[in-house]
Amino acid sequence: IKTNVKCTADEECGPGAVCRETQCLAVKEVAKEVVKEKLPETYVLNGRVLDGATEEPIPDAVLTLSGYENTFLAVDYKNGSFASWPLASGEGLIQVTVSAPSYKPLQETIPKGKASEVKTLVFKLEKLGKTELGQVRGSLKHAGAGSPVLWVVFFPALGQKIKTRKDGTFSADVATGRYQVLISAAGFVTQRKDIEIRAGDTVILNIDLTPAK
Repeated sequence: IKTNVKCTADEECGPGAVCRETQCLAVKEVAKEVVKEKLPETYVLNGRVLDGATEEPIPDAVLTLSGYENTFLAVDYKNGSFASWPLASGEGLIQVTVSAPSYKPLQETIPKGKASEVKTLVFKLEKLGKTELGQVRGSLKHAGAGSPVLWVVFFPALGQKIKTRKDGTFSADVATGRYQVLISAAGFVTQRKDIEIRAGDTVILNIDLTPAK
């Protein structure tokens, strides 16, 4: 095997070697480089979720990350800590939404981490006072057949799920605010709707779900 010598073609390097960037390299070394290049660079988010007044941990808080809306990150019920799965590093921003029963949801937008970085975040949530409510109601239907779809309308920031009835209709009281709603039924394309709920008002959501290909 000829290695570390100049070349213009593989045959100049002999068996077991190839020409890469005018230099003969052993095939096994080239394979190692290919594997190395394919490994994704990642970072991790960790931290705690605390009560903003007492700084006590909130054990039933849930986090969602932009780009991973269908995957929810729960905190440790003992100390309110959390740690994410490896996230793809790079340029850009990521939005973290934290919610817990009886607390106002909190959203924070941060830069993505660098390769192998561990970003530590501490979220302090504010207790809700008297909750003002509005209503959401509507239906889920198959876009082609018009038949009812039995599934769930989900408010990630509130951790609230509204189940449909047998005829595909749904209704529920929801705390006032601006929310992103997720409708993700098995066999259908996921839809996201941005809505605003005001005290005493009713928001109508009649959703036609398109079958996934």
